[in-house]
Amino acid sequence: MVNPQSAISLPSLAAALDVDAESSNSWQAAELAAMLDHQLAAPIRDDLIKISPDLGRRFDAANGDAPASLTFAQLFAQASPSVELLRVVKDFSKLAVANKGGMLPEEMGAVLYCASYSCASLRCGESICSLDNHAMRVGLTWVIEQAWVNEAIKHLAREHLARLNGSAT
Repeated sequence: MVNPQSAISLPSLAAALDVDAESSNSWQAAELAAMLDHQLAAPIRDDLIKISPDLGRRFDAANGDAPASLTFAQLFAQASPSVELLRVVKDFSKLAVANKGGMLPEEMGAVLYCASYSCASLRCGESICSLDNHAMRVGLTWVIEQAWVNEAIKHLAREHLARLNGSAT
């Protein structure tokens, strides 16, 4: 169960993700909600190539049968998503958290990071990052506590958190 008093901050989440981010939340919850909806509807490849041509190449190599127009929401909703595509999204998200003033607010990068990691763990049985269970609990709890995060992402985070809470560490 999520402790509503935990008040996990973006800097503590960034520390768990091993990046340097400052809490600069100049966005209102409604603005972040609109940006998240927009981001989830965006084609993954288009955003990858804006931040890193290498990530775009990795997407193309891992894409397989998925359309080039595959969105973040579509990837996160798949029953058996490509683990490599989830790794690419995780790496994109980590860059977004670390890149202050970049194309995505740090908060958005943190949500996408947790969503990609959760999808890989829950749907593919794969770990795509080096975070330990405690650090992942911190991130998932933070995602769940954000009023602006949509229910689909919160559901994914809750499911992953419940699985982690049933395991040791």
